[in-house]
Amino acid sequence: SPDYHTAILYNNLAMSHGEQGDLNKQLELLQKAIDLSTPQTKKDSFYHALFFHNLGYTYHSRGDFNEAVPHLEKGKQFWQAVYGPEYFYLSYSYNALASCFSAKKAYHQALLLYDKSKEIRIQNLGENHPLIASCINNIGLIHLQLKDYDKATAHFRAAKDIRLRQPSPNWPLVATYYQNIAVSHFYHSLDNPMYTDSVGKYFQRTQQIKERYLPPLHPSHVSLLDWIGRHESQKGNFDTAQKNWDRALDMLHKMDLAHSRMATQIHYHKAQSREKDGQFDLAKKQIALGFQSLNIEPVFNEANLQNWVHSFSRDYLFLLILAQAKIDFQQYQQDKQLENLKRARKHLQLADMFTDQIRLEFSEIDRKSLSSQT
Repeated sequence: SPDYHTAILYNNLAMSHGEQGDLNKQLELLQKAIDLSTPQTKKDSFYHALFFHNLGYTYHSRGDFNEAVPHLEKGKQFWQAVYGPEYFYLSYSYNALASCFSAKKAYHQALLLYDKSKEIRIQNLGENHPLIASCINNIGLIHLQLKDYDKATAHFRAAKDIRLRQPSPNWPLVATYYQNIAVSHFYHSLDNPMYTDSVGKYFQRTQQIKERYLPPLHPSHVSLLDWIGRHESQKGNFDTAQKNWDRALDMLHKMDLAHSRMATQIHYHKAQSREKDGQFDLAKKQIALGFQSLNIEPVFNEANLQNWVHSFSRDYLFLLILAQAKIDFQQYQQDKQLENLKRARKHLQLADMFTDQIRLEFSEIDRKSLSSQT
């Protein structure tokens, strides 16, 4: 119908705005696409579901999981009602919903959804398709969060092997799977030192592939350097760790990403390493730079907390507050100055409030998810 042609144009325009980072405009245009679409034919229903899916995924992209879940559920329900439970596009719905529940640390629920996505893709594409590798990698990431490192590593290896069996492997993705194996071994090495050497080996293989197949300035290099820094810091090589993080921050600066979640993450890890090395003043400086990288003034009070808890970068804001509390307490243990102890208690209190606010929001996600299915 003519309305659907217009709705599709709105959808396409919305996706273009999303690629440019204008998520608010993307949401506005997708809502217009939905308002114009009233499914009357099978083809109409496909697009109506797609608009809801894209709207939900846009909310997901900006970290608003409360709104993402019900819209993703609606898209899934339209596809399922018209095309049946094994329809290929449902795998995208299950993937996006799994990502939402993973973000709120509901890992077992996410695992069920990723498994359902994998089943649908295997039925439609066979066991050796590259998209199956992506599903298996996602499942590995959940096992990583559940601290089942053997299962995580097995899934990352399986994903890598599927990619390598392709006539033209996607080498940057192969590098990602090698990096994930290294990360799994890194966490394993915290309890079992026998994995320490393999961490470096897999990071080295990752670096070789990325340097060959990616441009010199690419966010994937930054991610790897961050992990190498964490590995070196864990081994006590603090200077080597700081050099890797400084290289990563220099790349972000050259890519005009000095104010980004990735930069915040690196400043947080630099602060952790400085604190571990007993350099508390340098650690505090990195915490301040972490807030600065998000264009946030590091003033710890309840008013700011209400804004921070709704930030897409709230996970690292929370960690920065905890890091500040830990450093204050470490300094109190050294100098016995009550002012440092008071600051530590204040920051811990804010961290508790932060946790309570997020818990309330995540319970709201569950409520909306249930109501969208009734």
